[in-house]
Amino acid sequence: MKKYIMLFLFIATATQSFAQLSVGAITNFPFFNGSRLRDNSKINGSSTDDVGGLYFLNSGLFAHYSLQKHLGLQAEIRYRNEGFTYQSEQDTEAFGFNYIEIPALLLGELGKEKIHFFLQAGPSLKCLTSANRYGRSTEGGNHTRSSIKSQVNDFVLTANVGTGIRCDMKYLILLADLRFGFDITQIADSKNIVDSKSLETWRFDDVKLFQMALSIGVAYRIGWAKGSKL
Repeated sequence: MKKYIMLFLFIATATQSFAQLSVGAITNFPFFNGSRLRDNSKINGSSTDDVGGLYFLNSGLFAHYSLQKHLGLQAEIRYRNEGFTYQSEQDTEAFGFNYIEIPALLLGELGKEKIHFFLQAGPSLKCLTSANRYGRSTEGGNHTRSSIKSQVNDFVLTANVGTGIRCDMKYLILLADLRFGFDITQIADSKNIVDSKSLETWRFDDVKLFQMALSIGVAYRIGWAKGSKL
């Protein structure tokens, strides 16, 4: 975790000399952070009836740079959890993944009024911290939980797009955004995932996630260019 924070701070300070800088915190609204399998994802050789899932944590720090009048860059570091759930013949299956995510976004601001909308797009790197398989028998058996961290990829690349609204104040920036993420690389490289407790096996083929999050944030304006509108 420490190395990810140091990387974020390095990115946040490296370009401070040429851009208006704001730093702050961002978090998702409860019950507005979900994920599900992308199309073409297959488990055990066939497409799954994924019912998706709500996950409760997608929060972190961000640094925003206003490069031009309507253009900015935003670097973030977030802790997020996501996963998917589907119904097999025997069990209600769920797989959960926890990541440190590092997005790098290009923002286009639609106007420079005090309150205005913006668009955002860019990649993010997700660094795995834990991964688990959860199961419960359709006959009402107990929940089971097994770690599968060693069997999935440590890094996943994601593409993000979204929109939001921003309020510029003298020293603070308030924002809310709706963001969609599409995994570009696989969670696991077409391999068998084995539950260490039950020894059950699942084959992951091109398994990627789609994510959605509605977030709010607040930032402190460290500096701004002369003549910029507050």
